[in-house]
Amino acid sequence: MKGKYKIFYVATEIQPFAGTSDFAEVAGLFPKALKNIGHDIRVMMPNYRSVNARRYVLRDVIRLKDMPVSAGDFKATVNAKSAFLPDSKVQIYFLDNPEYFARLGLFHDPQTGEEFADNIERMTVFALGCLKTLQTLHWQPNVIHCNGWRTAMLPILIKTQFADDPFFNQPKIVFTPENFSDWGVYDRDVLEKAGLPADIFRNEFLLDDGKKFSFLKAALATSDRVVAPGKHYLHDSGKASEWAAELKKVSDVDDQEQVGIISGIDYQAWDPETDSFLEENYTLRSVGKKTGNKKVLIEALKVPFEVDKPLAVVWLSENAEKELSLLEQSVDELRSLDMQILIVSDSAEGAVLEYAASLANNYSDTFFGVTDPDEETLHKLNAACDFSLIMAEAPIVNQRKFQLVSMRYGTIPIVQSMNGHADAVVEYDDEHETGTGFLFRNADRESFIQALNRAAQVYKDSKKWVRLVKNAMKENFSIETTGAVYTRLYADLLNNSKG
Repeated sequence: MKGKYKIFYVATEIQPFAGTSDFAEVAGLFPKALKNIGHDIRVMMPNYRSVNARRYVLRDVIRLKDMPVSAGDFKATVNAKSAFLPDSKVQIYFLDNPEYFARLGLFHDPQTGEEFADNIERMTVFALGCLKTLQTLHWQPNVIHCNGWRTAMLPILIKTQFADDPFFNQPKIVFTPENFSDWGVYDRDVLEKAGLPADIFRNEFLLDDGKKFSFLKAALATSDRVVAPGKHYLHDSGKASEWAAELKKVSDVDDQEQVGIISGIDYQAWDPETDSFLEENYTLRSVGKKTGNKKVLIEALKVPFEVDKPLAVVWLSENAEKELSLLEQSVDELRSLDMQILIVSDSAEGAVLEYAASLANNYSDTFFGVTDPDEETLHKLNAACDFSLIMAEAPIVNQRKFQLVSMRYGTIPIVQSMNGHADAVVEYDDEHETGTGFLFRNADRESFIQALNRAAQVYKDSKKWVRLVKNAMKENFSIETTGAVYTRLYADLLNNSKG
């Protein structure tokens, strides 16, 4: 342990209160890991209409009521309510302003799908409310840890409007982006109309010759340390985006400014030894029991169970055009591999579902599908399958489901080594029997099939296969491990402060 620190952890989505993404899930788990290490951590998020105040026992805090906040010509009044993260002693504050947060939807109108027109003001209110809460509590953190570009106004204001405030120029700012594809880009005049201070319109925050403002770019410029979800992620992701050149500038800076840390998973919730959803629980010493789970799953899907055939799951998002194309190009080779292939789609409609259904109808000896799996099904899939296929070039969205949980359950990943996928998976070395999965660099049929062939050959060698499964299960991607890594990062940042 390098030290115990006061950490202010800020996010706009935190489970179980609001948000369904893996990013929101990590935000609900990670503070607990830091608390267990011994840090004094406090968390803050907006008090959305969807937050169940009765269930989570939100309480008014007298001194945090009716707090005035302002930035430039922008003014508002906020409150902060207090509660605890479930099953922990981690205190969380909910920034309350009914005008901005008591509405259906977090950032978009659920009826139209359109972004709320006042999201700039909402992000500003939240950031100012966070700063005002710290001042009112007289609680000065060592580290302010911001998550996602919608929290970017916090470091922006600290490094501009509050730059000379001794209360805020001491804490170090750590920023963890959700991804590098969404740059949080708005027309500059939209921010100006919101009445924000002129000094936030710095060149290092702007795009398109100063016509547009990027919250992500501003967060990267104002944070003391940026943490990507893996050491390769920053260099690989977002390169096809509109702002690829800007991302290259960011990713080429000194490694001391940018680091990669894989966000772990809850090893209590995801444990094949105790998982109540499984037909047969198993450990490193009884990995053969995975076969029992495979048999139950396949028979439940009304597909013939063939004990010698490996079962591979293909995870597809609703925007999976490239993955669909790769599957379509590879159908003949996939059928020749003597595998059973389960296509899992998180969408109940659209091209992905249609194509998955057509494969299952035309090639029922090889392909079958599951749509929009619930939590129980996800547990059963990870325990039953032998391989987990990820073909996406897009940034990792469901890393928890697609890699970390798979390895925890002894399901071997076959992934494209782009956008940070290689951060969690080590290529299997046949000679030394090391590694945890199989990688293919290019999103083309030849590379994809080569990886599948390597995987299929190892599966046929029972001794090597069991060794590979155990290699994967021995990896430690727990959220507690993530907390320990971040602790070292905080220590390095605080002990080697910039001049």
